[in-house]
Amino acid sequence: MAASSAVRLAPLLGDPSPVLQPAPHAAASSPPVIRFANYLSTALAPFYQGVADYAAQRLGRPTAFVAGSIAGDFAAGKVDVGFL
Repeated sequence: MAASSAVRLAPLLGDPSPVLQPAPHAAASSPPVIRFANYLSTALAPFYQGVADYAAQRLGRPTAFVAGSIAGDFAAGKVDVGFL
């Protein structure tokens, strides 16, 4: 199975592109990042990060995990998976 990378929890403020980029060692033809966001208690963030890491490992795709700010993140295409 291919090695995968995950981006750790960071606030989703303004342009999320720096937060949602795969690790620098990822190949140029690597699959797109699956973006996870937490809209619940920050106390549960380690659990949700674990879910994102597990998904990256099982799917062989990089993931990003951010602190969500508004539900409009989905409509704007900034988030793929959310813990609501």
